[in-house]
Amino acid sequence: DLGPDISQRIGARLLAQHLDQTIEGLFLALPPGSGEVVVGLRAVDSSWWEIWSEDTEIHDMMLERFEDVQFIED
Repeated sequence: DLGPDISQRIGARLLAQHLDQTIEGLFLALPPGSGEVVVGLRAVDSSWWEIWSEDTEIHDMMLERFEDVQFIED
């Protein structure tokens, strides 16, 4: 059983494959059946993104992938 939200996951994946640029967008990643946000991404303009997560693995991936990374504490 692929679960009730499989069409949403497939739809999001297809949409992401056809996007070239995102301006003023907000994306939240939640595990299936959970109301807790694991990672959030906000497109401010075409060259500035804000990403937030309390997961250190995600922090490490951001540092490996992007050259200009700044951590901001609350």
